[in-house]
Amino acid sequence: VDDAFFEPSENYTLTLVANHNNGAAVNASDTGSVQILDNDLISLLVSNPTVVEGTTGKTAYANVTASLNGPLPAGTFTVSTVDGTAKTTNSGIGTSDYTPINQVVTWDGSKFTSTGSLGDTNNDQFLTFKVAITGDEIVEGNQAFSVKIAANSAPTPIEAGTATITIQD
Repeated sequence: VDDAFFEPSENYTLTLVANHNNGAAVNASDTGSVQILDNDLISLLVSNPTVVEGTTGKTAYANVTASLNGPLPAGTFTVSTVDGTAKTTNSGIGTSDYTPINQVVTWDGSKFTSTGSLGDTNNDQFLTFKVAITGDEIVEGNQAFSVKIAANSAPTPIEAGTATITIQD
């Protein structure tokens, strides 16, 4: 039965043995193997935070949390920001809306680990990190950008996760 849950492949052995037919002995048996391959992808489930921008000189933080929806032995991921209406460089204004991220994170089969701009990510099955939001006095309306978490290496296919971060002006 097809389902939406990631699970490891399942192996079975079938042995067929013939019964006696009308008192005559039939001497036949056969053995075969069956493997059920899972067709579901492991996905990264990612939060979509909203954060109030703040004023000039103040930094707010968008807290992003990601988790895997199934077991994964090990792998590496890249966490990177993608401009939307919020930009890392605003031409003509001279400020950025947020601090970009481009960081490799390792999943060792039980927890995420990272060094660098994401800070301490040793938190079991959850990858939690902050994105710095730059405060300013410019009236610009709400803006948004994305954080993409994509698999670099893993023994099974993984669906990338994307967070949309909304900055309230």
